[in-house]
Amino acid sequence: MKKILLGLSLILISIFSQAQNGLEQIIVEKYYVANAADSAWYMDNVGGILPVGSITYRLYADMRPGYNLQMVSGNANHNLKFHTSTTFFNDENYGSTTPNFTFINAKKGTTMIDSWITIGGAITGGSSNKKIGVLKTTDTDGAVANTNSILQNNDPKAGIAINEADGLMAGSIPSITMVGFGTGSADANSLNNALNTSGFNDFTVNASAWSVLGGAQGLDTNNRVLIGQFTTDGIFHYELNVQIGTPTGGVEVYVSINPLTPNGNGQNEITIPSLTGTYNVAPSVSITSPANNTYSFNGISIPITASASDLDGSVKKVEFFVDGTSVGIDSVAPYTVNYTSVIGTHAITAKATDNDGYVTTSTIVTLNVVPQNSTWTGAVSNVWTNAANWDYLPASISNVIIPVVTTNYPTVNTATTINNLTLESNATGTASLLDNSLLTVNGTANVKLYVTGNKWHMLSIPVQSATSGVFHLGSGQADIYVKGFTAGNWTSLITNTTTPLVPTKGYAIWADTQTGSTPNPTISFTGTINTGNQPIATETAWTLIGNPYTSSLDWSTIGLSNVEGQAVRVWNHALQLYSTYSVIGGSVNGGSQYLSPMQAFFVKGLNTNGINLTNANRVHNNQGFQKSTNTINNLVKIKAQRGTYTDEINVVYNTIATNNFDELYDASKLFVTDNNIPQIYTLADNNDLSINIFGTLPAAIPINIKLGVADNVSLTASEFNNFDSNVSIKLEDVLTGNIQDLRQNPVYSFAASANENANRFVLHFGMSSNSINETSNNNTNIYAYGKTIYVNTTESVKEISVYNMLGQQITSKVGNNKEINSIAINKASAYYMVRVITDKATYCEKVFIK
Repeated sequence: MKKILLGLSLILISIFSQAQNGLEQIIVEKYYVANAADSAWYMDNVGGILPVGSITYRLYADMRPGYNLQMVSGNANHNLKFHTSTTFFNDENYGSTTPNFTFINAKKGTTMIDSWITIGGAITGGSSNKKIGVLKTTDTDGAVANTNSILQNNDPKAGIAINEADGLMAGSIPSITMVGFGTGSADANSLNNALNTSGFNDFTVNASAWSVLGGAQGLDTNNRVLIGQFTTDGIFHYELNVQIGTPTGGVEVYVSINPLTPNGNGQNEITIPSLTGTYNVAPSVSITSPANNTYSFNGISIPITASASDLDGSVKKVEFFVDGTSVGIDSVAPYTVNYTSVIGTHAITAKATDNDGYVTTSTIVTLNVVPQNSTWTGAVSNVWTNAANWDYLPASISNVIIPVVTTNYPTVNTATTINNLTLESNATGTASLLDNSLLTVNGTANVKLYVTGNKWHMLSIPVQSATSGVFHLGSGQADIYVKGFTAGNWTSLITNTTTPLVPTKGYAIWADTQTGSTPNPTISFTGTINTGNQPIATETAWTLIGNPYTSSLDWSTIGLSNVEGQAVRVWNHALQLYSTYSVIGGSVNGGSQYLSPMQAFFVKGLNTNGINLTNANRVHNNQGFQKSTNTINNLVKIKAQRGTYTDEINVVYNTIATNNFDELYDASKLFVTDNNIPQIYTLADNNDLSINIFGTLPAAIPINIKLGVADNVSLTASEFNNFDSNVSIKLEDVLTGNIQDLRQNPVYSFAASANENANRFVLHFGMSSNSINETSNNNTNIYAYGKTIYVNTTESVKEISVYNMLGQQITSKVGNNKEINSIAINKASAYYMVRVITDKATYCEKVFIK
């Protein structure tokens, strides 16, 4: 490495009043790019390394006319630095510590691209042909011919080839003074040794300088003075501090960073951007859009945008790649191409190429492309996050569709975000969703309900903040009439569109389908779906409430201490009456413990404390009315049937109850107004019941029929297989006197008249003859029901006599061979004694006639 130096003693430069902005810029010229021929020659002839692609840089102080470069320095506040990420090239032939860069030597080998520092001079030494360093673009005297036929590369990175214009012109070489590098002849040697060390990559000084007495000026009015030449294949970085003289004899001090105003010499330091620079740097590039891990829909045009810059030049082009395949090139910022998205997870990169041909590849950005709609299949489970349950696992931007399926419905157990949500509904059912308050719907949640036309439906509201306008379906759709239920009575029709709808209340709707309208419309509820705790108020009367969730309710899991009979009544379209389910008393008319999404139902409150629904009460249910899972023992179900019209009651023996009306276990009958239906019910303390639970086995239970037309009716007993087989179950037709053993013949048919006598039937329980030992005393049961005394026995009755409490005989009757004998007493309510003589014994019993 050569320094163009003259061994003069240091002369301090006087401080004069300074002008401004004498230094316009530092110019960095790419002087030459070494090629393979240069590298091979140097290895073969010198034995050293000149990496292919090494760039020779020249630094010039570009000053205004009349200014002169006086000093290049480094001090404690402002270091002077030349640095490379690899090593600076040092020509070993002519890199001795004694300056030897002569005109003759410049022609030899690689001397022209050696690294050195100077102020102005470029060739010195023993020859009279001294040269000043100038920009190749201003060189007008040709070039030095290389005697070894190398340094011939015309790489466009370096502009004009140096075998055409070598940047050397005749001129006077300034004498350079060194300070801070030692004394005497060692001044130059010390600096030479530091810069010419093999493998050297950093030259930093903080108490040294080289200067020219009186300053140096350029050869022409451009006034550019060479500061140094540096060759490296790595990143080249410099930080300069210079002092220039002004035309009026003053000085200006320029520093690379942190200018002081004033400094220790009373000078106001100046900084300009070009006093520091970094070169041979590959361009930088990063993708700015889309963001990493972005989700997008398939089949749309997605702009891919990159930001690219080049510290030491310009960006020539940016090429974009998706999964390694080029999708476009842009050469003008902002760098953008459009990519038509394809489903999948894609790696996006951008490659920036600068004007020197360097290429940089950006960090990978992941783009997730999904279909706009993700549809649930429930193929393997109810786990939302299992991809096997979807046609495509939804992302945060997905529109999710939950159709009606026969497999599994989804449960959200982890935090999940989607765009839109649609729960479908059709004639076969309504979709179900269990969200444990973890699902975020950024778009719209739409819960649909399929409605059969020209029938009453009782429903509840699955979303928050809905209004009655949801029932106004628009042109070509059915007219929907809406009623509420308050204080035991139906309200007037809700005709406006702004009435708020309460999710836990029930509403009755009628879809009036006219010619030209949709016969079976679908109602769409839009809003935030209901989850979490849902308190429901009740009245001490019939209350119409509803399932506010998008899934079924399991009635058996709810705290029901405030609900009569722990029972629920649901309108049954097929039967045109109410289905009842009781936790203790079981199912009547197909009643279920599972209440469908948006299903409204009647309860009878024991007080106004109501019930509270929670997420734990919800279940998935793939049917509108699924059968209950619990089995009720000691139950007798009796169904009344007239043609296609049917109705049922349950009679249950369970020691949890009493034989009176038990408000927590017995379920009241909810009648309908249709006279065509044979509505059947039983009684307890004058309460009409659809489910009657007894704590001790009763002798007789009234079975009543309410019917408005004359027709043939049948009563069918069922589900008593779990009833104690030792108990006989017999039905008495009071009107005809017929008594039928329901275990042997469960169907009893009769002709009913219009406005049938409500008290026509009695259900009798007794001990079966199969269970009575010949010597048993418990084979005869004497009891009263209403105004009738019954004798239920397995023995042959000879005579029945009735006495008042004074011992006077009131009436008597010869017995018959039936197991049940009866005798009517048309007397005032009182206690009476009954004597029964059988073929085995005589029995006495006190009974009460009402």
